[in-house]
Amino acid sequence: MRDGSGISRRARRLVWGVVGAVALAGATAVGAVASSHSKPEVKARALNPAAAPALTAAQRGAQASANWMDFGGNSLGDRYSKLSAINTKNVTTLKVAWQTTLGEPLTLDNVAGGLECAGVYYIQSEQGDVFALNASTGQIYWKYTSDGSGGARGIAMGNGLIFAAQKGSNHLVAINAVNGQQVWQTEQLFPNTTGITLPGPITYTPLNGGELLDGTGGADNGNGGWLFAVSAKTGKLLWKFSPVPQHKGDPGFNTWGPGSDLKHGGGGVWTQPEVDPKTGYVIFATANASPYVNRPKGDDKYTASTVALNAKTGKFAWGYQEVHHDSWDYDTPQAPTMFNMLYHGKMVPALDQPTKAGLNFVLNRVTGKPIIPVKETKVPQSPEDPGNSLTQPIPEGQRLSPNCAQKSQWLATGGIGSFTGPDGNPIVFGCVFTPLSTTHFTVNGYHDVSDWLPGSYSQASKLVNLCTTANREKGYEAIPSAAALANPTLPADEVQGISGGENAFDKTGDVIAINPTTNRIAWKSPVPGPDGCYSGIATTAGGLTFVGDTDGQFLAYSSSTGKLLWQSPQLDGTIGSPPIVYQGANGREYVTLMVGGTSEGDKTAIINDTVYAFALPS
Repeated sequence: MRDGSGISRRARRLVWGVVGAVALAGATAVGAVASSHSKPEVKARALNPAAAPALTAAQRGAQASANWMDFGGNSLGDRYSKLSAINTKNVTTLKVAWQTTLGEPLTLDNVAGGLECAGVYYIQSEQGDVFALNASTGQIYWKYTSDGSGGARGIAMGNGLIFAAQKGSNHLVAINAVNGQQVWQTEQLFPNTTGITLPGPITYTPLNGGELLDGTGGADNGNGGWLFAVSAKTGKLLWKFSPVPQHKGDPGFNTWGPGSDLKHGGGGVWTQPEVDPKTGYVIFATANASPYVNRPKGDDKYTASTVALNAKTGKFAWGYQEVHHDSWDYDTPQAPTMFNMLYHGKMVPALDQPTKAGLNFVLNRVTGKPIIPVKETKVPQSPEDPGNSLTQPIPEGQRLSPNCAQKSQWLATGGIGSFTGPDGNPIVFGCVFTPLSTTHFTVNGYHDVSDWLPGSYSQASKLVNLCTTANREKGYEAIPSAAALANPTLPADEVQGISGGENAFDKTGDVIAINPTTNRIAWKSPVPGPDGCYSGIATTAGGLTFVGDTDGQFLAYSSSTGKLLWQSPQLDGTIGSPPIVYQGANGREYVTLMVGGTSEGDKTAIINDTVYAFALPS
């Protein structure tokens, strides 16, 4: 594919080269990458000590303004900025203000969200290294070199420290925000031989004297999930909680059938935990149960759920399960977006929780009960999968996607034209919650409509904005229990998959705005061209919704109407990360994100590790 200059994007990446680096007291300081991509001048600089200041829980919960100090914009994860210098009237003049290539080895999954405070932008690469950049020029101040086990999707800051996960080795580290030196490293929090990792964004909260909240991935590999807290001062483990009950009397224990293997069970926490400063709750989403099939009858709480704990103690407060006895990988994939909304004349503490199945739930974040009514609805049953729940929760309002699979859509996304599965049997096209079979592949409708990339709540439009993929379709065939037990090389989730449109690339995408007071779609705007929407979202008081596409273009929509107002030139990498909005030390408003790849694709992503900042002409 060409970028309009006659130079392929792969060739262009090679031209840009690698950023130089030198060791500096446990950190690496490098210079800015000039627009000509010449070898940077090497500089070392101590940053403003005001970086990553101590803030109260209430201050962490306020909407972002000059700074963006939390992965979610604030501790509620609303990803809304009060800045309005860039707005619907002038966004068409938005330009690249600076761009900096980090110079890491080119690999997939540079999808992390950045932070900004006191004129410094912080970002973690896929390799796990952490960088501090001048937020107004892109000059790299320092680089923290990790253990090489990989990086998570977001870092945290607080009390003068930057906190990062070493994804594969299962450590957290604290880094001095001023000079990039490591302050502490936790002990290994979980064994890394089982497939457990730390993939999700980290949250810092001043509660409990300052603590970090993070969760584990690897549920599809048969691992049980955990949310845990460590001291932000020392890295000492404070508590941990598993959404899958470990002992009799734990929340949800009676919803697991006899003989369930609770040591596995699934329920990973691979998106950001959010903190409500008024209640002191940490609220988070959980992954599917594992294995997908061959489990005894039961709802299997609290997998595929939204859960609230006391952030100081880890004690269970409430849980709401969006998918009972999940057999379809319909887990709750996205961190909740929390906000207050006027509902029937009263201000209500709410959260919005979309699911992979295209259903959207609006809950009270204090009680966990639905604000928009939910009906337990009968769903199809099969003697082949007797463990299925008889009903599933279906909220009032409007689905994000169609309920049933279509052969025409399967073909459009590259599905097998013969409609015959790898087992030689015809593929069955069903609907959401159609039971899986051991004798054929079943396509249950759109899959991963909403994925891990965070949505936002616009205080200007009072709408929830979501980035969705319109036609990812996947089929599953269950592996018989006896076969799965007899052959340890078979998938740990005990299903075989076949994809017509499982992944985001070359699939169409939509930006959707939901009115949370009705749970109906206020507007739905397609991403230009044959591109999937696979980016986080940021909204602003300027009336804008910023999002990226998989072909490397950054977009701005009107938050109130969904009209596409601005489209960037093609950038040098796939956009699979969330943007942030802040005011630089020079007073200019910037919208900044890293581009360069995501493994969620049928083809090789446009790989890079370039940070782009956009601003109005100076």
